[in-house]
Amino acid sequence: MANEILNEVNMDKKLEELGKSFTEKERFEINGAAMKPFEKHLRNFLQTNLKNNPYGAKQISNGEQHLLDTLKRNKVSGGEVELGFTKKGKKAYIGRFLNDGWDVKNQYGGPYRHVEGMHFWEETESATEHEVKKAELEAIKKVMKRRGL
Repeated sequence: MANEILNEVNMDKKLEELGKSFTEKERFEINGAAMKPFEKHLRNFLQTNLKNNPYGAKQISNGEQHLLDTLKRNKVSGGEVELGFTKKGKKAYIGRFLNDGWDVKNQYGGPYRHVEGMHFWEETESATEHEVKKAELEAIKKVMKRRGL
């Protein structure tokens, strides 16, 4: 177990050192490749679970396609790639409620109940961890091969 942890730490350090030599364009390529399996799983999870929405909220079902349409990948300076719901769609807050859950409130006061969220972001992170690392490693190999290394 200790050797596995030590190997992971050494691997992370080596990748960090190697990453410093990549250009911003190469970092975009690597991070973009790593984001693809994450985005694919997230879209599939949302499509499946929003159709079978356990909350019975008509506006969530109606907003399903709109919410998925606003899910976009963006390049950030430094070679990072981020994935999220765009401001243009003005529905990102629904994605946050669906992920985190919410407290039901009414005009008369309590008692309030908590509606548990779907935790789709966390589920996607854990489900795609190996796929993301594999895609990232393949992209790194591709960049290094192009460099002749």
